[in-house]
Amino acid sequence: MKPLLLVSTLLLVSSQAWAESELMLGASVQMEPSIYKGGKDRVLISPFKLDRDGFYLSGPSLNVYKSPVSRAYVGVGLDEWDHKRGKSDITAGMNGLERAISLRTGAAWKTRAGVFNVDLAHDFNAHKGNQARVRYTKPIQGARVLWLPYASVQWLDKDVSNYYFGVKSTEATTTRATYQLNSTQVLKAGVDAEFPLSRNVAMVTGVGVTAYDSDIKNSPLVHKGSAPYVKVGLAYRFR
Repeated sequence: MKPLLLVSTLLLVSSQAWAESELMLGASVQMEPSIYKGGKDRVLISPFKLDRDGFYLSGPSLNVYKSPVSRAYVGVGLDEWDHKRGKSDITAGMNGLERAISLRTGAAWKTRAGVFNVDLAHDFNAHKGNQARVRYTKPIQGARVLWLPYASVQWLDKDVSNYYFGVKSTEATTTRATYQLNSTQVLKAGVDAEFPLSRNVAMVTGVGVTAYDSDIKNSPLVHKGSAPYVKVGLAYRFR
């Protein structure tokens, strides 16, 4: 049932995307240092669709309600957290992690002050945990560039927190103590920019930082509590 549910959701999302009058699809490369001890820097290649309606939702989604100033949706997506723990030596001998595939539901509102988004997610493939996020974006239209400064706070339940940052008693060693977390919080802030290169091609760039709370920072697997990122991508207008 789970693979069938995932495929059905992706097909619904895809059919809605292709029904839009203007469709801009692309891919981006994001680089950021690993927060894990001895972890290698991450290079992530991700597909994306530019949100031409100005709600700036993350990941593929299907509208269940839509108006000019509000939207309710369901969707599917991957966790943002590194499922390989940065390929770090500190995690040698620990259980391997699988990709978390989460079903999401949320709502977004456009106001004079900016765009507000509330998002809930539940994974059914890896940790079976829950996440919640509140995000604020302030679109600023320049002469040619659309600036998108944003800030968000994300809550991870104990299943998510322990899956990525905890150490079970069966995984403990002389250099890796048992460590269990309760729910944790993660803060993000940054600015993205979209600007056209031609009639059908646009560039998307961004810089930002992710800050983890003290419970994550104190994990024996983790050596720092924040990580900056930089990304660049291209999108093409299909119609």
